[in-house]
Amino acid sequence: GRFMEINNKILIAADNEEFYTPCISYFEGLGITVIHEDDGLAALNAVKADTFEFIIAEIDLAYLNGTHLCKIIKSDSRFRHIPVILVMEKEDSRQMLNTRRVGADYSAAIPVDLDVLKDNVINLLYNQREKGAANAT
Repeated sequence: GRFMEINNKILIAADNEEFYTPCISYFEGLGITVIHEDDGLAALNAVKADTFEFIIAEIDLAYLNGTHLCKIIKSDSRFRHIPVILVMEKEDSRQMLNTRRVGADYSAAIPVDLDVLKDNVINLLYNQREKGAANAT
């Protein structure tokens, strides 16, 4: 079934066509609206202007890289609840550690297994909702 019912819109900040083209069609295929920006600054502006279920950002982006984008989002109380997935060009343990340090909820290396990514996102959204429900009481 559909796993996102709130507003069904995600942001993909990526400039690697081999990654974002299949990624966009995959999520659109699930009935999700995808907004695509190819640099970090445009992505940040999109986050400020719109509401997203989650954000997928490549680390290597122009103007503002994915790591900094994540840091800014996670240090802003308006946006920090949004799960951020950081994508790196290749498996790199140092970069992997850094994604955790800036507060990324999940990280993956290209080529990204989109089914695995989706399952992890579902878990993130579910846990976040449980937390939200717990905090609301």
